Amino acid sequence: MSASVVTVAEAATRLAVSRSLIRKLLATGCLTRVRIGRCVRVRVEELEALAAGMPPATRAAGQRPGLSEESTFIDE
Repeated sequence: MSASVVTVAEAATRLAVSRSLIRKLLATGCLTRVRIGRCVRVRVEELEALAAGMPPATRAAGQRPGLSEESTFIDE
């Protein structure tokens, strides 16, 4: 049984986010990088799991999961 994999561009399209966000998720370990020669692929089941935990509004807007416009990083 072989795992189904997609390109970074296809992964971005499936989640309705940018390719750079997919690359960041790969770099931080949120998604596992699958190398086929020099090519990078992403496992479809990992994308589906990530999408299941991502609110629909976030996916549609292409925003980063877990961050909103109201988020602030300043401690009062």
